[in-house]
Amino acid sequence: MQPLRKIPGRIREGYRFRPTDVHLVDFLMSFAHGKPVPPTGPIKLKDVSCGIEPWQIFENSRQRTLYFFTLPNKCLSKNSSSPIKGRWTTQGKGEPIYRFNIKDPSQLIGYKRILRYRNKNLPQHDGAYMMTEYSLAEEIKAKLKPSLKDFVVCQIKRKRVARLGVIQNIISETPSGVVELQPKLDHLLSSFDEMQLDAGHATTAIVHEGQNQ
Repeated sequence: MQPLRKIPGRIREGYRFRPTDVHLVDFLMSFAHGKPVPPTGPIKLKDVSCGIEPWQIFENSRQRTLYFFTLPNKCLSKNSSSPIKGRWTTQGKGEPIYRFNIKDPSQLIGYKRILRYRNKNLPQHDGAYMMTEYSLAEEIKAKLKPSLKDFVVCQIKRKRVARLGVIQNIISETPSGVVELQPKLDHLLSSFDEMQLDAGHATTAIVHEGQNQ
């Protein structure tokens, strides 16, 4: 079995958390094996599966993208008995996620599916949020405790807000999933401490500002 990837803690100011699909499945695998979730890290443990509107999730955050360990989203039907006013609709079919492995080039480790928030009664929120839900492969889940095997990790994005509108055009991604920001954007972002990843899982955990990629 491949060593479990450490669930990231706080990320130092001037950097952003930008994980790949494989990163997120690895973090989910660590969580499902009982690894602790740092309370100040970029992935929170929170029930966002049903009964909460997406803008409530973002109300205390400046970020456009948030991450959560949670249970699978069940509020997909118009006939849902949930008290929420909107609903999440699936966008296409789920996709498998593979890890490259010399012994097994097509090692299946998980799946992802994309959902979009729909609410015709609130046009300003209708279609404004997208959720990507990552789950573990059945072969992996079969070896886990029943209380943890069905958890997923969700990436929830909201539409770009004006004050952050230029961010995506001036960032550069590193192999670790951490993105270096131009110094002039620092005041727009939340402050984080350094994230450490287990050796062997990522080429670079942290890239200092001005360091060559």
